[in-house]
Amino acid sequence: MTATTEPTPMLPPGPSLPGPVQTAWWLRDPLGFLDRAYERHGPIFTLRQPGRPLVVVSGAEANRILFTDKRLALPGEEELKTLLGDRNVLLLSGGEHRERRRILMPWFTGTMLSDWADAISRMTQVCMTKAVGEAGDRPINVRDLMQEITLNVMLQITFGSHEDHERQRLRQDVSNRMLFSSKPGALLALWLPVLQTRSWPPWRRALEAQAGCDRAFFAEIAAARARQGSEHTILNVLLNATTEDGVPLPDGDIRDELMTLMVAGHENTATALCWALYWVNRDPALLSRVQEEIASLGPDPDPIAITKLPFLDAVCQETLRLYPPVMMTLMRVPQEPIPIGGHLIPAGAVVRSSIYLTHRDPDVFPDPERFLPERFLGEGAPDNKFAFMPFGGGGRRCLGANFAVFELKIILAEIVRGWSVALPAKPVRPVRRTGLLAPDTSFAVRASERAFPTAPRPTEKDSLCAA
Repeated sequence: MTATTEPTPMLPPGPSLPGPVQTAWWLRDPLGFLDRAYERHGPIFTLRQPGRPLVVVSGAEANRILFTDKRLALPGEEELKTLLGDRNVLLLSGGEHRERRRILMPWFTGTMLSDWADAISRMTQVCMTKAVGEAGDRPINVRDLMQEITLNVMLQITFGSHEDHERQRLRQDVSNRMLFSSKPGALLALWLPVLQTRSWPPWRRALEAQAGCDRAFFAEIAAARARQGSEHTILNVLLNATTEDGVPLPDGDIRDELMTLMVAGHENTATALCWALYWVNRDPALLSRVQEEIASLGPDPDPIAITKLPFLDAVCQETLRLYPPVMMTLMRVPQEPIPIGGHLIPAGAVVRSSIYLTHRDPDVFPDPERFLPERFLGEGAPDNKFAFMPFGGGGRRCLGANFAVFELKIILAEIVRGWSVALPAKPVRPVRRTGLLAPDTSFAVRASERAFPTAPRPTEKDSLCAA
């Protein structure tokens, strides 16, 4: 009898370019790099990067293994630790991760979503009215405006509705933190730790912006402790939370959670909103269909009813499919050799799934380069959670996924029904913004208010937008 030979664990083939060239291409043109590697090597390939090679997988079956196989560990992301800290729900593991999700989960599901619907709608109207009024005949930078709206939403939900000098400074500190951390020089330092020194100007500016953010967060924590208020905010939830042993969360842990909420809670949603506005306004027939569906709810639609509109939901899902804000999932590391897609991946390898490539699988999404919201309607809608995963998957699926889609629908609907938007003549291209797939920074539109709705006077809660 002939003995069977066990396959030898080895990294899948991938681009043969030198590591520094691959890193430069990946940082400059991530989508072009992924598309070329997929075309040459298929859905599983290895990239050369600083440190250990990276195995990139895509497709529903590979994702199922990645998200469910217990032989894959999540060691945490060094670059994310640098940006967010290592004591947040995104990077904690095991029991600590489950416990932190237990504390935060109620904030992003069920009735808590409904409680914020009217506030999100009002903030959008006030911020849009302010931006259009200030712009006059000049174009409006879309990303700046979407970030203003979503940042103000997160500030109110996280810290409360009060507005003072400290809140103004916090808003600026968070904006600076996002701006300087996304600059090419700071991004390069995340990949090349040798540049993580104050003598490297982009990294020094990123550190200074981070320090400003930290001071503001710790000041908010101290002020909230002193107030001992009853306002239902995420900060108060964290301040009142205890571990299973009854121990309160340290201020450092709370700071890390606040930073993660500010980054993931407003930057990702703002990016998705930019793309949604672009795709909706590119096609007059599609725009009319969205407007007619919203108009069917009457002249003053309930924001909760808006979130249940099927075609609006399909538009948002297709937006997240075509250009998911986050390109790659968190890393997994096999603790022993593990088969994925015909390859026996060796223990210790770094493995990530490409959300971008997964969403372009033609077997699941025919004609994948086209923007077709109809693919998310009726029986043709993808029902495989490993094939459509704009917020990741498994036990690490983004905690705020439901809130992000909820917010995306309300803000998009308010803009579409309340303002006419004229796109630039040239197509908008995707660019890297830290780990996100954002529209080019030059994406600007001309906007004018429709006959309805008339934006309400800012209330105390809405004053965040008018600042």
